[in-house]
Amino acid sequence: MFTGLVETIGTVRRISRERCLVLVIDCLFAPECTIGDSVAVDGVCLTVTRALKNTLEFAVMPLTASGTTLKYLRAGRTVNFERALKAGARIGGHIVTGHVDCIGKVTKITPGTGSSLLNVSFPESFSGLVTDKGSIALSGVSLTVQSRSAKSCVVGLIPATLSATTLGLIKSGDLVNVEFDTANKHAVESIPSSLNMKKLKEWGF
Repeated sequence: MFTGLVETIGTVRRISRERCLVLVIDCLFAPECTIGDSVAVDGVCLTVTRALKNTLEFAVMPLTASGTTLKYLRAGRTVNFERALKAGARIGGHIVTGHVDCIGKVTKITPGTGSSLLNVSFPESFSGLVTDKGSIALSGVSLTVQSRSAKSCVVGLIPATLSATTLGLIKSGDLVNVEFDTANKHAVESIPSSLNMKKLKEWGF
């Protein structure tokens, strides 16, 4: 479990695609990690398979690679890092599982005075999981939804976010890992499949 508050940015050093996708990434907190630790890499929960003085190694399952932007990584690219939340720690962002729901695409960036607005599109099937002023994680960064439509949403990026995460380097057309708010997903899943507009009208809504 994570919070969407990025601890540091790492640089991809090596990539192997023999039996599975293996990533070797520079990381400032590598000396504090051990094999088996959970780390969010661009919002994807991965397990440390090797920890050296300055780098962490991760083996990525094919299902995880296919559904996230990790399959597009190349040496030299930067990624967001966050270690798993400790029990009893203060949650400053929102609950993030590291299980990416889909890949989104940046369609527009509107610069402001020190901040920016980011438009991100995603498959319409996920539209019910986005709420105004609700939370969303983009590439592992906890953000607040400013506005939404059926297939997109707008989030605000404050100066601290721009400087401390890879979102400060993002461009229109770039892809991001999207994880929708867990609370919204549970709420939607709790609605009976038989519920529809006809039923609601019959009940007086």
